[in-house]
Formats: sequence, structure tokens, C-alpha cells
Amino acid sequence: MTGFIGDALQFLSAAAVVTAFILLLLKIFPSSSSELPALPGRDRWFARENLRTLLWAAVAAIGSRLLLTALAWLTLAAANAWGDEATKMLLAEHQLDKKLASLSTLFNRWDAPHYLDIAKYGYTSDLTVNGGEQHWFIVFYPLYPALIALVRPLLGSEFNAGTLISWVCLAGACYWIYRLAMLDADKREARRAVKYLLIFPAAVFLGAPYTESLFLLLTALCLWALRKGHFWAAGIAGFFAALTRNLGLLLVVPVIVEALDRQGAFADAKRLAASRFWLELLRHCAWALLIPLGAGVYLLINQIAYGDPFAFLAIQSDHWGQRMQPFWMSVKTTWSYMFNTDVGDQRFFLWIPQMAGMALTLAALPFLMRKLRPAYAAYLLVYVAVVLSASWLLSFNRYMMACVPLLLGIAAMTRKRWADWVLSVLFIAAMLFLAAGFMMWKMVV
Repeated sequence: MTGFIGDALQFLSAAAVVTAFILLLLKIFPSSSSELPALPGRDRWFARENLRTLLWAAVAAIGSRLLLTALAWLTLAAANAWGDEATKMLLAEHQLDKKLASLSTLFNRWDAPHYLDIAKYGYTSDLTVNGGEQHWFIVFYPLYPALIALVRPLLGSEFNAGTLISWVCLAGACYWIYRLAMLDADKREARRAVKYLLIFPAAVFLGAPYTESLFLLLTALCLWALRKGHFWAAGIAGFFAALTRNLGLLLVVPVIVEALDRQGAFADAKRLAASRFWLELLRHCAWALLIPLGAGVYLLINQIAYGDPFAFLAIQSDHWGQRMQPFWMSVKTTWSYMFNTDVGDQRFFLWIPQMAGMALTLAALPFLMRKLRPAYAAYLLVYVAVVLSASWLLSFNRYMMACVPLLLGIAAMTRKRWADWVLSVLFIAAMLFLAAGFMMWKMVV
């Protein structure tokens, strides 16, 4: 029965993506319209309203991280006081049996130490460095650890530097997501987009030494620049995003779609016959080449450190068990592990939350296509398909949290107050549950 349901879920996930793609095409190519898309007007970078927004974003971002830290201490205190012996032993093993554990003890786990080690030792194929572990870390992209290495002399440790960068980038991401949303929505909807980021089920990673906050900031900057018609700035932001995560390369998609939309290709196909159309399109899309250039820099690092520009692929496959597969297979794999795993903690902290995130995302995908601009919708659709294409997917919710159009779409879908309340309660409950699991070294990755 479990296998039959898994097969059905594969079919439904493929159907959801195909339906979303068809709806995207219908939105991009309207049956009758020759009007160019409305473009936002100019605004001043240092206008009083923008400065107030920046202050609000910083308070929301930093305040939410401080609140989550306080909740972490309460969770650990409760676990040490009333947890079973196995839990108490696990907490003591990781030095979490103190009254106030340090931030490093709370948040430096799973992938976080790998980024800190890259900042400390760099990339190397030498099997003797860092106990032989450093050889495997080429799969983690270089921008975030490079920033940590730059800031470390000022703060004394890689962890302090990584935490500061994540918190500052989170404040910046909140600010630019708000400004991006304001180009197509009102203040209440823009604030909801920021709220859903800060209460996202995987929000515990936003303040840890992970790339989520940096990637969110760069993505929001790229999309905002596109909406304003600053293709050069979008290309630069995309370049750095592609140096932060492999998913940054997908920002090529919204750049090209926005360029086509801006030139009126979707409103009137007759414009394709004009030579000026192609000149303008080439001028805008040329900046998109900066994004794969960022990925090229990463390949160059592979070549220098390992003698092979694609060394990361072999290591990713052989050591981390990660390969590409058809996107619909991850849903079946997650469903299978949810029932067949012998480790209860993995079922409740990894597979069930991931299955729920997949189901909600795929169910909402066709509706999101109708709510988002063509460039954002195309990016979201490709992003979901690529994330689901990982053969050993463990972090679906964390990856989706870093997709800015998803946040904009959620804010647009919750305009009714009851919908906003219901989703907010679900998100907060899931966030607290996963954050508590993360603090107690459960499989929350």
C-alpha cells in the first residue's frame, strides 16, 4: 500500500509541476493584449520612508533571532529538567546541559562547521588537512566562507564572523524583500512576505552560520533590480548569488523572462519581428552572462584546488550520496523513508516535515503561478523542480525558504485575514517544533 501511494504521489507531483507550467504559459502569452507591462517609477535610495523601512527590517530580523535564542535556552532548560535519560545524555555530550549555552553551542552544527572550516583552511585535496575532512568540503560554495575569513580578524573567531554576517544579511534580506513586494503590492502584503520569512518552518537556519540569509539578500537584490530595469545590477547580484549556492545559477531565468516581458514580447508577438527588439533584448540579457560567470569562478576554484573543474560532482556523488534525478522521484523517496525508517527522531523531525513541505508547495504551485509576475513565477517553477531533483534530499524546507518568489506568493495568497491567521499559526508551530529539534541535535538539517 505504501508503494502504491508513493507511485501516486510521484504522478501528482509531476502533474502539479506540469499544470503550473501550463498556467505560466497562459499568463505569459495572454490571448488579447498589446500593452507593455507597467514599470515602477523612480525612488530615492535615502528617502525617509526607505530609512524607516530599513530600521523596521533590522529590528524585525535581529529581534526574531534574539527571541529564537531565548526560546532555545528555555527549550534546553526544559529538556534538561524533564527529558528522559537518553535526551539528557545527548545534551550533555554536546555541552548543552548548562544553564545558558553559548551561541556557538546552540547553532554551530550540521553543515555550519563545514563553512567555518572552509574559512579557516580553504579548499584543498590534501587528505591530511583538518583530520582528512577538508577534502570533502568543495561541495560548499565559496562566497559565504570568504566573507567569514574577511570578518574573522575583527571578531576573533569564524563562528562570530559567520553569525554576524548571517544576522546582518537577514536584516538586509527583510528590507529588500519588503521593497521588492512594494513594487507590486501594498504595505500589508509586503510586511506579510517578511513575516513569513521570519516564521518559516526552517527559520532557525537564518541566524546560524548557513548561507540562507546571504542568498536571500542577493536574490532579493537581483529581483528588485530587474523590476526597476537595472539589468546590470541584477547581473552583479546574480553573480554573487551563483558564488553562494548552486541554485544561484537559476537567476538567469528571471533575468531573461523579465527582459522579454519588458520588451513586450509576451503582450504582442509581432514585436519579435522588429530588429530593435532583438538589440534591446541582447543589451539586457548580456548582463545575465554575469550569473554563469559566478558559477565559472567556482569551477576555477575546483580546478586550482583539485585539478578538475568538476571535482565537486564526483565528491558530491561518492561522499555525500547526491546526484540528479527526475524531480518527481524525491516525493516517493521521502514518503518511503517516512514509513520505513527505524529511527523515530528522523521520522518526526526530518521526513514528516519534508513531506508536508513538499505537499503544500506542490499543491500551491499552480495557484502561485497566477499570483506572481512571469519572471518570478518562472524562477519559482524551475527552482522547485531543481530542488526536488536531488537524489538524497534532506533539506527541502530550508531550500524553499531561500526562494524569494515563494514568500511573495504566500503573502499574495493570504490577503484574507483568516488565511493569514491559519498559515501563520501553522508556520509558527512548525518553526518552534523544528527549532527545538535543531537545538537538541535531532535530524533537522
